[in-house]
Amino acid sequence: SLIPARRGTVESLQFGGKSMQFADRKEHWTEDINPTHVNLALLVAWVATGVGVFTQAYHMTAVDSIYLMVQILTTVGYGDVAMRHSWLSMAFMACYVLVATLVLGAFISTLADHVVDHQQEMLAESMRRQ
Repeated sequence: SLIPARRGTVESLQFGGKSMQFADRKEHWTEDINPTHVNLALLVAWVATGVGVFTQAYHMTAVDSIYLMVQILTTVGYGDVAMRHSWLSMAFMACYVLVATLVLGAFISTLADHVVDHQQEMLAESMRRQ
């Protein structure tokens, strides 16, 4: 049977009388993932999805698609771009805007956390020097 045993910074596994040692691992593989990078990747993927759908379904250029997404997410809504009003396009836009708002909010939140953490580190370092 496999019996994991922790010894200092090395993990040992015993199997059938033989012992194998492995370097100490983190508790979970997600500890190495930077949330800012994840949220940035989600934002880029969501914008790319919007550009793909708008260019294919609505026959817009990529620039017009990004222009429309920025208008929607910033709630400017100049009204110079009109969408087709089928129930399917309205349902898609409602879901797209809702999720895009959440993804953008998560990205801004983790970016602000990163800035605040950096400022705290700088403050702590300046206090240590005094």
